[in-house]
Amino acid sequence: MKIHNIILTLFMSVSVLSEDFLSCGKPSISNFNERIINGEYAMPNSWPWMVSIRYLVKSSDEETHYHVCAGSLISSNLVLTVASCVDAYSKDVLSVTIGSNYLNETNQTFYSFSEIFVHPDYALNPKKNDIALLKLASNLAFKENISPICLPTSSNVSTIFDQSVVIIGWGSTNGENNRSKLSNTLLQATLKIQNEENPSICKDYESFVYCALDTSIKKSNICFGDSGGPLMFFKDEKWYLYGLSSFITVHLNNFTCKNTEPGFFTMVPNYLDWIETVTKNLELLSTTTKLVSSSIHKRPKKLKKLTSKKKNSKTTRLIIGKLTSSMVYNYQNLSTNNTN
Repeated sequence: MKIHNIILTLFMSVSVLSEDFLSCGKPSISNFNERIINGEYAMPNSWPWMVSIRYLVKSSDEETHYHVCAGSLISSNLVLTVASCVDAYSKDVLSVTIGSNYLNETNQTFYSFSEIFVHPDYALNPKKNDIALLKLASNLAFKENISPICLPTSSNVSTIFDQSVVIIGWGSTNGENNRSKLSNTLLQATLKIQNEENPSICKDYESFVYCALDTSIKKSNICFGDSGGPLMFFKDEKWYLYGLSSFITVHLNNFTCKNTEPGFFTMVPNYLDWIETVTKNLELLSTTTKLVSSSIHKRPKKLKKLTSKKKNSKTTRLIIGKLTSSMVYNYQNLSTNNTN
């Protein structure tokens, strides 16, 4: 059976503020044990940094915020996700929801973005540097259901080689590219990192992404709708964001997720310097803006939006249920069915 790689959109966020670091990676409610049952529902408030990235669609009588991908809160105003989630959008049509296990919930609050930063070397084919940082228009107050995840403390990507990691998402539950198949409830599963342990199944990608597989009989994996979601590692009583859901392998004949193949995740440790640079520039710009009066001085130069150039690619990209001129497909999924 022929297979084809499909890119899943991701959305990411970061922060290095000291007060955030002290409280990161510790949910108020823990549902983690040594053996998370793959594909099980997550307990409310157990992953308080998980965000749903939404795309605004306006009609004559209503506004609808569709889930397109996921991201992780890394500070009170920064979200880390994949570049492939946001590079085709303006910040004016994107927002996030946070603090709920459910995609469809009444009285949801949608938080807008003031800045979107895509890695300057992001490439679609092959899928490299798939990471983006989003700045919220306002700071969030941390509470039981909203708090940040920790960033890795070093750039050593091999820390989690051959280790068990946890993924979460609202993605398609049967492997299909269909919004109606998204899970309304957040799902969680355990994978094992295969880099250097099983290079034959990681193809030619393991040098720049994590390659992870469910070694249990359930064969859970990321799929449409899970893009940008976190790959998490538990150490020293905290959760750390080591990976971002980037792309998977699909059955080419019916375009469903191939759960027996590994999922691929952006290596966050490789981008700690980039994240720090963007964050410091944002802090500097904020300080400068406060000190300089716009009425008598030239406004501070805005940080350049680091956007990627569209390139021809054999990799299919889609957007919410329909093909577009750019062939972007913004879905994310944690499939619990075996779609061999």
